[in-house]
Amino acid sequence: MLKLDAVTKTYRQSGNEVHALQSVNLKLEAGQFVAIRGPSGCGKSTLLLTAGGLLRPDHGSVEIDGTSLYHVSSAERAAVRQEKIGFVFQQFHLIPYLSVLDNVLSATIGTKQHLSEKKERAESLLKQFSMSHRRMHRPGQLSTGEKQRVAMARAMLNHPSLILADEPTGNLDKENADVILQQLRCLARDGAIVVLVTHDDHASAAADDVIRMEAGSLMLE
Repeated sequence: MLKLDAVTKTYRQSGNEVHALQSVNLKLEAGQFVAIRGPSGCGKSTLLLTAGGLLRPDHGSVEIDGTSLYHVSSAERAAVRQEKIGFVFQQFHLIPYLSVLDNVLSATIGTKQHLSEKKERAESLLKQFSMSHRRMHRPGQLSTGEKQRVAMARAMLNHPSLILADEPTGNLDKENADVILQQLRCLARDGAIVVLVTHDDHASAAADDVIRMEAGSLMLE
């Protein structure tokens, strides 16, 4: 379960306050796939970063499977991210000097899995995304769609219970976007919570529910 309780985040820029999150409440159960839509600057990315344990809120709490992320140590919070959360970003954030295979394996740094188990899982995911033939290539040798498929495989490597996807289809053509969206739907069917931030009608249509975000607040469409 993902639970945000009265989460608030305010930025201060040039003497002004920007209320990115305004007492946000959100509760999602295993298997839910929701899309969050709204104009640029409304707080969507801040919401994902806060939900994923990467950005401490000013007020409120964030819980994942009963663990309050910002009431544990930074090491414990990192362990929760490693074991339970998969991030998918529009800009991929692949490591340029690593191979495709090693980029996927980078998600397991710090986990207790044996190397053989890590590689077996990574190889299986690359095969699933039709990327086995590119396993030793580096990101600079890949197309945009291939990069996103690698990023998706990396996000899935540790069997996360929560997937946070920030505009993952924004740079993709329809064919590659459909690959990513279909996989997100499969993850939700298998019991993961999937939160998709998007501007795209086609992408949001893949979700079970659509939540509108305006000026740091959430409302069902």
